Formats: sequence, C-alpha cells, structure tokens
Amino acid sequence: MNLKKIIVASLLLTAPLSGQILLDDQFAGIAVDSSCWAVSEPFYDSSATVSNGRLSLSNGAGVLSAISYSSPIEVMFSFAFTGGSHDSLRVFTRVDNFHVNGYGPVHGVGVTFRVQSDPGDPTNNITLENSLGNILCTATVPLVVGVFYEARLVDTGSSLAFFINGSSEPLLTAATIENFGGKVVISNREGAGNYSFISAGSVSTFDYVTISAIPEPG
Repeated sequence: MNLKKIIVASLLLTAPLSGQILLDDQFAGIAVDSSCWAVSEPFYDSSATVSNGRLSLSNGAGVLSAISYSSPIEVMFSFAFTGGSHDSLRVFTRVDNFHVNGYGPVHGVGVTFRVQSDPGDPTNNITLENSLGNILCTATVPLVVGVFYEARLVDTGSSLAFFINGSSEPLLTAATIENFGGKVVISNREGAGNYSFISAGSVSTFDYVTISAIPEPG
C-alpha cells in the first residue's frame, strides 16, 4: 500500500461517521479520470492536469464530479498551493454545475482557502460559504505555498463542518440548508486569462480526493 492510501485509510479509521466510499481518486493515471470528473478550463491559461499521482488545477480550472451524491457525505482531500501566494481554491458540495463563462460552480456550498488576501492579509483565510457570496464563518490557519494539508469537509445536508490536519474537532461549523444539486466541485482562482494579474500562475495541487457516504444517525 502506497503512502497516499495509508493516509486515506488512517483518516477513514479516525473520522467519525465514515461510511461507504463513493469515490476514491488517487490520480494514478496520466489524465483526469472522466468516469470521476468533468473538467472546466474556462480561460486560455487554464489547465487541469494529472502527473506523478497528483491533480494540478491552474488559473481557474476545475473538476466537477461526474455523478451526484446525496447528503450526508464527507469529502477528504490533500491540497497545496503550488503556484503563487495570491491563489485561492474552493471545494464545494450541493453543486448544480460549472459556470459556462467563468470558474467554479454556479451554485453550491463549501470551503474556500487562500494564503492571503490581495492586499496581503493572511487572517480569516479559510471560510465556509456559499456561491451566492454569503460567508458563513471564517478561521485563520497559516498556509504555506508548497506545503500539503490534509482536510475534510462534512456535509450533512443541513450543516457543514470543516476539519484540517487530522483534527477530530472541526475548525469551522455552519448551518446551511441551501440545496442546489448533488455534485462536488474543486476549482482554483483565475489568473491572467480573466484579467486577474495578481493571481497569474495560480496552481492548486491535490494528492487525492475521497468522497464517502455518512450513515444517518441511529
């Protein structure tokens, strides 16, 4: 068993309420697995590539789950910012679809990460939010470019909980009942292709993504 599978197995054993694995992508191929994901590359500099067991999303690229999932679910993943310090990325559930002309989901709820704001503020850099622009809650966790972090997003259908670096206690929790769809999307910030020059060269890299069903209480 390789290191990534050991990490995922360990997280599954320690994660409360873990259930049936619905998707487990270790990015072992040479391209994004079309049976797992649809790809969005909305701008001329966007790309979604798989290499050396990792998925890299550049300049607004994203992947959308090929099938829909019914809450409650959890999404476990390992991520790093591997481009610049003005990048940001989203992992959203309850998604309907990609934007036709843009990046990220049309609608959904989930977690957003960044190293710092455009003016350079590193505080409140992790948020639970929805795609309508409503921030539900925030936290500050120092994130360093080039460092991988283990994360878990739990979606019960009426609430979100976000865990980081193997903690058994959620960093963030929020109630939210918006339900737009059943898909999961992962996307990173646009770059020069959408005139966001400060974030040109944005790259978010994922070591694995695992989606699991959570058994109903009782």
